[in-house]
Amino acid sequence: MDPFIAQLCALCTTHRTRAKWVFLPTHSLGRTLGDRLVLEGTDWANLCFVTALDIALRMGAPFLVERGIDPSEEGLGPVLIMRLLLELPEDGGYFRSLADQPTMAQALWTTVRELRMAGVRADQILMEAFVSPAKHKEFRALMTAYETFLETEKRGDMASVYEEAVMHPDWCSIQPQDCWTEFPDAQWSPLQRSLIESMPGERIVPRTFEIAGSILPRRYSGSKVERIPAGPSASSLAFLMAPEPNKPANLKLFHAGGRDAEIDEVFRRILASGRALDQVEITCGTDEYAPLVWEKACRYDWPVTIGPGLRAALTRPGRALLGLCSWIETDFTAGVLRRLLESGDVRMGGVDDLTPGQAARLLVKAEAGWGRATYDISLHRLAKHYRAVADDADRSNEQRAASVQKADRTERLLAWITTILASIPACAQDNQVAIQEIVGSALEFLATCAAKSSALDGAAAVYSCSGVYSR
Repeated sequence: MDPFIAQLCALCTTHRTRAKWVFLPTHSLGRTLGDRLVLEGTDWANLCFVTALDIALRMGAPFLVERGIDPSEEGLGPVLIMRLLLELPEDGGYFRSLADQPTMAQALWTTVRELRMAGVRADQILMEAFVSPAKHKEFRALMTAYETFLETEKRGDMASVYEEAVMHPDWCSIQPQDCWTEFPDAQWSPLQRSLIESMPGERIVPRTFEIAGSILPRRYSGSKVERIPAGPSASSLAFLMAPEPNKPANLKLFHAGGRDAEIDEVFRRILASGRALDQVEITCGTDEYAPLVWEKACRYDWPVTIGPGLRAALTRPGRALLGLCSWIETDFTAGVLRRLLESGDVRMGGVDDLTPGQAARLLVKAEAGWGRATYDISLHRLAKHYRAVADDADRSNEQRAASVQKADRTERLLAWITTILASIPACAQDNQVAIQEIVGSALEFLATCAAKSSALDGAAAVYSCSGVYSR
């Protein structure tokens, strides 16, 4: 067994009711560890998997908000960095000539972020660290402009949250009677490490394997980790880290012609092994693999969980919510609503004898355009036309009955669209909308109109509602 998993098992068995905290780089890793503990037969009550940011937000964000500082990084990023760069003097610039490079803004933003998470500020950037004096001068000016922007605009980035958090230990969720540990060899930034080191309670030193023949990276040299010699269970990892002439028998390598073929071969080997699916873990090298694994698992009706989660667009409620946003963004264009109805991602909640496909065809016949008022005008006109056909004595009984049915459907469609439009708040004179009203509208749309064809869609609707509410 992995030493860290075994350590958590022993901790949960020894301290069943005691609050136990585990610092992890990502939430997905926490879900994976929780599954591993369950498979080992361990009940992990009062074991909390958290990231450093979870604790930092609880400790620091309220005090930033109290001073009128927005602790969200929304609006901060590559676009802001590029704007600040272009506002710098042109003479002697180093990065300005590279501004047309598509990844320049992202590279600068990543560098600025990493330096701030390391506690480095503009006045601490020394010329000795740069080969080019012009590069040093402009980058230092860029850092200064970014810090000035945060101060003048009352904005806070992630580094601001961590710096504020360590100043308020009384607001820490971890209490002195609790115990805590961290994922071994996780890469923490200096500000994250400073916060973790300041935690109260009993610290449990994590355990991990010591891979024979491998050289420990410098960034791990100061980490507090208990390393134990790797046994036979870690022989595969040892071979990968330090190849030997005689590779372990349980390590098998293969080549495949693309991602699809590679995942198919993995699935075949899982079937050949005879193991239960909850005893198998597929580790993906890049994020592109996870959705593909999930799609293939759905095709074979395999129940699987994805560590990083699934994109909203892979579920019907997620696509329905994105479609609603697109409809609003395009000023309620009928073509966007028609495509949303034809997608199968929405249902006509509370409307009998009218399918989304029929509703889409009625929109085409009504020749609706865009804007809130277009649906009342066009659908009323279409319903009036059908009523006139139904009252025409020269028509056959079948035609008159069909026209009555079409008129009723058109009126029901108009009532359905009117209800949705009424729930979506209109912009005030200052082009502002109360966020609570938008959230309420999205929640109501998901509850009444999002299609759910599987348990995954049902879960997606719940999580989408939670995500909308949290924002």
